[in-house]
Amino acid sequence: MLMRSIVGRPRRLTTTLALAITLLLYAGAPGVGAAPFVATVLVTGHGILDRGEFAVSGTLFRDSKADGLWGHFMTVKGNLGEPKYVVCLYDDEFVLLVPPPPPVNAIRFQTSGYCYEDGASYKSVAQFLIVDNGSGTPPDTVDVNLLMGYQGNSIPGGPLEAGDFHV
Repeated sequence: MLMRSIVGRPRRLTTTLALAITLLLYAGAPGVGAAPFVATVLVTGHGILDRGEFAVSGTLFRDSKADGLWGHFMTVKGNLGEPKYVVCLYDDEFVLLVPPPPPVNAIRFQTSGYCYEDGASYKSVAQFLIVDNGSGTPPDTVDVNLLMGYQGNSIPGGPLEAGDFHV
Protein backbone atom coordinates (compact mmCIF):
# COMPACT_ATOMS: atom_id res chain seq x y z
CA MET A 1 0.00 0.00 0.00
CA LEU A 2 1.13 3.56 -0.64
CA MET A 3 3.37 4.70 2.15
CA ARG A 4 2.51 1.65 4.28
CA SER A 5 6.11 1.57 5.46
CA ILE A 6 5.90 5.28 6.19
CA VAL A 7 2.83 5.00 8.45
CA GLY A 8 5.10 3.87 11.26
CA ARG A 9 7.43 6.78 10.48
CA PRO A 10 5.24 9.91 10.47
CA ARG A 11 8.30 12.21 10.50
CA ARG A 12 9.35 10.91 7.05
CA LEU A 13 5.79 11.32 5.73
CA THR A 14 5.54 14.82 7.19
CA THR A 15 8.90 15.84 5.73
CA THR A 16 8.06 14.45 2.28
CA LEU A 17 4.65 16.08 2.09
CA ALA A 18 5.90 19.36 3.57
CA LEU A 19 8.58 19.52 0.87
CA ALA A 20 6.00 18.81 -1.84
CA ILE A 21 3.69 21.52 -0.48
CA THR A 22 6.55 24.03 -0.29
CA LEU A 23 7.56 23.34 -3.90
CA LEU A 24 3.96 23.62 -5.10
CA LEU A 25 3.36 26.86 -3.21
CA TYR A 26 6.60 28.40 -4.43
CA ALA A 27 5.70 27.56 -8.02
CA GLY A 28 2.34 29.36 -7.73
CA ALA A 29 3.31 32.31 -5.58
CA PRO A 30 3.33 35.79 -7.10
CA GLY A 31 6.70 36.69 -8.61
CA VAL A 32 9.14 39.36 -7.58
CA GLY A 33 7.79 42.77 -8.44
CA ALA A 34 4.16 41.61 -8.22
CA ALA A 35 1.74 43.84 -6.33
CA PRO A 36 1.63 43.03 -2.61
CA PHE A 37 -1.34 41.06 -1.37
CA VAL A 38 -2.73 39.71 1.86
CA ALA A 39 -3.63 36.04 1.85
CA THR A 40 -5.67 34.17 4.43
CA VAL A 41 -5.15 30.43 4.78
CA LEU A 42 -8.51 28.65 4.49
CA VAL A 43 -7.18 25.09 4.85
CA THR A 44 -3.74 23.50 5.02
CA GLY A 45 -2.44 20.05 5.83
CA HIS A 46 -1.58 16.58 4.66
CA GLY A 47 -2.42 12.98 5.42
CA ILE A 48 -2.72 9.39 4.31
CA LEU A 49 -5.80 7.18 4.39
CA ASP A 50 -7.46 3.96 3.25
CA ARG A 51 -4.71 1.65 4.55
CA GLY A 52 -2.01 3.85 3.02
CA GLU A 53 -3.36 3.64 -0.53
CA PHE A 54 -4.00 7.39 -0.80
CA ALA A 55 -2.14 10.54 0.20
CA VAL A 56 -3.42 14.11 0.02
CA SER A 57 -1.75 17.41 0.81
CA GLY A 58 -2.21 21.08 0.08
CA THR A 59 -3.10 24.61 1.05
CA LEU A 60 -5.89 26.90 -0.09
CA PHE A 61 -5.68 30.70 0.33
CA ARG A 62 -8.08 33.61 -0.09
CA ASP A 63 -6.42 36.64 -1.66
CA SER A 64 -8.12 39.59 0.03
CA LYS A 65 -6.75 42.13 -2.47
CA ALA A 66 -8.15 40.44 -5.57
CA ASP A 67 -10.97 38.61 -3.72
CA GLY A 68 -9.90 35.34 -5.30
CA LEU A 69 -8.78 31.89 -4.28
CA TRP A 70 -5.49 30.23 -5.03
CA GLY A 71 -3.60 27.25 -3.78
CA HIS A 72 -2.29 23.81 -4.56
CA PHE A 73 -3.56 20.36 -3.67
CA MET A 74 -2.00 17.03 -4.55
CA THR A 75 -3.45 13.53 -4.41
CA VAL A 76 -1.45 10.33 -4.85
CA LYS A 77 -2.80 6.80 -5.33
CA GLY A 78 -0.68 3.66 -5.49
CA ASN A 79 0.78 0.62 -3.79
CA LEU A 80 4.36 0.26 -2.61
CA GLY A 81 4.54 -3.22 -4.15
CA GLU A 82 3.70 -1.86 -7.61
CA PRO A 83 5.60 0.71 -9.68
CA LYS A 84 2.38 2.39 -10.86
CA TYR A 85 1.24 5.63 -9.21
CA VAL A 86 -1.33 8.24 -10.15
CA VAL A 87 -0.38 11.77 -9.08
CA CYS A 88 -2.88 14.61 -9.47
CA LEU A 89 -1.87 18.25 -9.00
CA TYR A 90 -4.75 20.68 -8.55
CA ASP A 91 -3.91 24.38 -8.78
CA ASP A 92 -6.53 26.04 -10.96
CA GLU A 93 -10.10 27.36 -10.72
CA PHE A 94 -10.73 26.97 -6.97
CA VAL A 95 -14.39 27.47 -6.05
CA LEU A 96 -15.76 27.31 -2.49
CA LEU A 97 -18.83 25.10 -2.12
CA VAL A 98 -21.43 25.02 0.66
CA PRO A 99 -19.79 23.31 3.66
CA PRO A 100 -21.57 21.11 6.20
CA PRO A 101 -23.51 23.12 8.80
CA PRO A 102 -21.81 24.18 12.06
CA PRO A 103 -20.50 23.04 14.50
CA VAL A 104 -18.50 20.99 11.97
CA ASN A 105 -15.19 22.72 11.20
CA ALA A 106 -14.99 21.85 7.51
CA ILE A 107 -14.39 23.20 4.03
CA ARG A 108 -15.72 22.07 0.64
CA PHE A 109 -14.21 23.25 -2.61
CA GLN A 110 -13.89 22.34 -6.26
CA THR A 111 -10.71 22.67 -8.27
CA SER A 112 -9.13 21.53 -11.51
CA GLY A 113 -5.68 20.37 -12.47
CA TYR A 114 -3.83 17.54 -14.17
CA CYS A 115 -3.11 13.93 -13.31
CA TYR A 116 -0.01 12.03 -14.36
CA GLU A 117 0.08 8.28 -14.91
CA ASP A 118 2.45 6.08 -16.92
CA GLY A 119 3.96 9.07 -18.74
CA ALA A 120 0.55 10.45 -19.79
CA SER A 121 -1.33 13.44 -18.41
CA TYR A 122 -5.01 14.31 -18.40
CA LYS A 123 -7.28 17.04 -17.00
CA SER A 124 -9.11 16.33 -13.76
CA VAL A 125 -11.80 18.22 -11.84
CA ALA A 126 -12.46 17.23 -8.24
CA GLN A 127 -14.48 18.26 -5.21
CA PHE A 128 -12.75 18.07 -1.83
CA LEU A 129 -14.44 17.87 1.58
CA ILE A 130 -12.05 18.23 4.52
CA VAL A 131 -13.30 18.01 8.10
CA ASP A 132 -10.95 19.25 10.83
CA ASN A 133 -11.75 17.39 14.05
CA GLY A 134 -8.96 19.10 15.96
CA SER A 135 -5.98 17.23 17.34
CA GLY A 136 -6.36 13.69 18.58
CA THR A 137 -9.47 11.56 18.37
CA PRO A 138 -11.44 11.39 16.18
CA PRO A 139 -9.00 12.01 13.31
CA ASP A 140 -9.70 14.48 10.52
CA THR A 141 -11.58 13.15 7.48
CA VAL A 142 -11.06 13.72 3.76
CA ASP A 143 -13.32 12.92 0.80
CA VAL A 144 -12.35 13.60 -2.83
CA ASN A 145 -14.90 13.07 -5.62
CA LEU A 146 -14.33 13.51 -9.34
CA LEU A 147 -16.82 15.34 -11.51
CA MET A 148 -18.57 13.16 -14.06
CA GLY A 149 -16.48 12.63 -17.17
CA TYR A 150 -13.13 13.25 -15.48
CA GLN A 151 -10.48 10.81 -14.32
CA GLY A 152 -8.11 11.08 -11.39
CA ASN A 153 -7.88 9.98 -7.77
CA SER A 154 -11.30 9.57 -6.21
CA ILE A 155 -10.64 9.11 -2.50
CA PRO A 156 -13.41 7.45 -0.50
CA GLY A 157 -14.38 9.57 2.49
CA GLY A 158 -12.74 8.41 5.65
CA PRO A 159 -10.49 9.21 8.57
CA LEU A 160 -6.80 10.04 8.18
CA GLU A 161 -4.45 7.32 9.39
CA ALA A 162 -1.61 9.83 9.70
CA GLY A 163 -1.37 13.58 9.20
CA ASP A 164 -3.52 16.57 10.08
CA PHE A 165 -5.54 19.33 8.40
CA HIS A 166 -6.33 22.78 9.79
CA VAL A 167 -9.48 24.52 8.57
